[in-house]
Amino acid sequence: MKTCTQCGRRRRLTSFQSYWHGQVGRIVHRGQCVDCIRKDWAVRRKSGAYKAYRMAWRKTETGKRAARNERLKHDYGITLGRFKIMEVEQSGRCLLCLKKVKLVVDHDHRSGKVRGLLCDRCNTIIGPFDDGKFDFMRRALRYLMEGGFITAQ
Repeated sequence: MKTCTQCGRRRRLTSFQSYWHGQVGRIVHRGQCVDCIRKDWAVRRKSGAYKAYRMAWRKTETGKRAARNERLKHDYGITLGRFKIMEVEQSGRCLLCLKKVKLVVDHDHRSGKVRGLLCDRCNTIIGPFDDGKFDFMRRALRYLMEGGFITAQ
């Protein structure tokens, strides 16, 4: 049994969060019971203080990295670490134009599979062809190669 430092009730140890404390060399239980922690958390979340704290944290380098990692995991199923590895494998260059610019993830919209990293421009250019509209791509290439004069077939 342990007494909560906030509400003063005596409760079982299972009512307290526990963690391994390396310096102490054993499992330690928090002073507040789980119920008090939940109440505090709800109050903090409802007040604007937590939101302001999160907004300020997101502006730090650590926060930016965490936000980028969350977005990559959610949208493409890869981590920021995997993105960086792909970037190094491609020598920091777009796979299509070979320019050394900021890269974005290119993925197949049907399967969701990541194909590689492209610059934003190239990723936007190939976007319309992602849906299997290869006839359009052939006509566009022919149009450009023949100087812009194509008769309708």
